[in-house]
Amino acid sequence: MLMIVGMPRSGTTWLGRIFDTHPNVLYRHEPDQTISAGDLPNFPEGNDYQNYREAARTYLARLAGTSNLHVSGHKFLYPKSFLNPAQKLGRHLAVDSWHLLQTLLLKPQWTDSLPVPDFGAVNNPATQIVIKTVISNGRAKLFSDANPNLRIVLIVRHPCGYLASQIRGQKMGKLEANKAPINTLSRTREAHKYGLTADHLRELSPEAQKIWYWVIVNDRIMSDMENSERFFLLRYEDLCAEPIAKAQELARFAELEWSANTEDWLTEMLGHQDDNVDYFSVKRNPAQAAQKWQSELRDDQIAMVEDIVRNTPPGALFF
Repeated sequence: MLMIVGMPRSGTTWLGRIFDTHPNVLYRHEPDQTISAGDLPNFPEGNDYQNYREAARTYLARLAGTSNLHVSGHKFLYPKSFLNPAQKLGRHLAVDSWHLLQTLLLKPQWTDSLPVPDFGAVNNPATQIVIKTVISNGRAKLFSDANPNLRIVLIVRHPCGYLASQIRGQKMGKLEANKAPINTLSRTREAHKYGLTADHLRELSPEAQKIWYWVIVNDRIMSDMENSERFFLLRYEDLCAEPIAKAQELARFAELEWSANTEDWLTEMLGHQDDNVDYFSVKRNPAQAAQKWQSELRDDQIAMVEDIVRNTPPGALFF
């Protein structure tokens, strides 16, 4: 089992789809959006790693076994080894039917939980389950401790690219103007390390709050997992620069044989020249996407980002 973690708008979905092109991968897209974690802490501290290990193991199994419209409501790009033609047809019919119903009902939230069959693929020993999350980031080590077979991939995007994408999404009406979870962040050991209090964070601009959120989440994962052989740290910009080479490296890390399907899909993507695509689309020219922030952010915004991240471990990846 493999888990992709990262901040929103950092390439997590693109990376998930890269894995999804493999015939043996069963991709779970953000199952924690529809399955509650209960009282499982998102930023464990001290004894939490031991005290919540069993709960984390149970929750991780639930995430792996969840197949609903939000999680599995996409058509496979290529055939899957764990589905025969009849099962593939049945799955596509279910997905298409639920999407039609969702549209007719004006997409109420409850329709995200409509079931999508995977015909027992989750229990197939040849299946590699890949889970993508942007909300359970702080639980990476907790999940890793709970399941010794779990591998973690952290994808980190340049903080300016992350901020520019957030701002663009809000202007387009694609993202809500959500504020950083100040109370939660201020109680983390990372906030204590950087001298951040809840009052201090509230005094900052929404943009600065987002960058501190970026620092705290990535710092937590990097520090928790740095000595683990089951951890892969990936810069989004490196994936954009050499998508096929990096995808091959990731396949080796995940103990997957290299798939020609993956190479074909990435080669097609590299041929895209127009970045004027849907905000959430993964079909875009990677090099253009990685550098777009340079023409979108003002000099003072870039200076603010650099001032915050300069002396932090995740900031050192870029500055």
